[in-house]
Amino acid sequence: MTNTEILLIADNSDDSRDHQLVEEAVALHPDQVTIVVAGESEGWEADASAGGQRRRDRLAYLLARVADRTGAAVVGTISSPSGADTGRFAAVVAPSLQVAA
Repeated sequence: MTNTEILLIADNSDDSRDHQLVEEAVALHPDQVTIVVAGESEGWEADASAGGQRRRDRLAYLLARVADRTGAAVVGTISSPSGADTGRFAAVVAPSLQVAA
């Protein structure tokens, strides 16, 4: 795929499969990637809990790895994946899911 925008969803599972998500994104050769890490969207950037730190670390890892491996423009947030407008993406990459939109 060329000139494509994809959505990468990191669900509430542990991060042990994040490298697979990155590789699935790489295989699509995207120009733009939007990353959504599942979690509470309200105040995530200031959440001092261990879970909040883990989600921010996971988002940072995915942003850096996807940008490095794809060369794509990458943005991301912590939010509920169910609110994502998947119809505007050429593909969605998620644990055990790769769907062309």
